[in-house]
Amino acid sequence: RATNGNSIFVFESAGICIAHLSHLHHDLTPEDITKIGRVDILMVPVDGYVTMSLDEVMHVIELMKPRLVLPCHWDLFGGPGRFAARAEGVYPIKSGESSVITVSRESLPHATEILFLPQGP
Repeated sequence: RATNGNSIFVFESAGICIAHLSHLHHDLTPEDITKIGRVDILMVPVDGYVTMSLDEVMHVIELMKPRLVLPCHWDLFGGPGRFAARAEGVYPIKSGESSVITVSRESLPHATEILFLPQGP
């Protein structure tokens, strides 16, 4: 696997915390999760090859307990199908009709859900 750097971006707006794990190439520890803090929406790479393994992705989701997971990097190496198969039965999986979503604290699911958005133009 490539290990050319790691990136984590954390944003907060309107009382919603969004973490984008971008090009994270390793699992996170409970200590890492504590440093990041509460996350409502988690954008996580699910290619399972260039970044984290699917087992590592599932572990990070389990530790962070976000209300909404937005898979990214899923157009690589059969990522969406392999990740969906790995997460099926663990978390509800939904598909969005638009590449744009509007969220509020009230509209977020109460427990972790995975939402695949279609690719934009």
